Amino acid sequence: MNFYSLKRYRVYTLAASVYAFVEQLPIEKFHGIGEVTAAKMHSLGIHTGADLKERSLMTCSQN
Repeated sequence: MNFYSLKRYRVYTLAASVYAFVEQLPIEKFHGIGEVTAAKMHSLGIHTGADLKERSLMTCSQN
């Protein structure tokens, strides 16, 4: 593996671990999500980052 391949591999690995972390994070832990927004998201079935990732922006903005 040359230097550039190794660098790309490390960036990809870091990105994958960040996505995994955000997906398991409770919605209340996201910056800017307060009690009212968290309650609204819970009513929509959004409890974690993975739940939020599954929803479209249009779905979230309509409610």
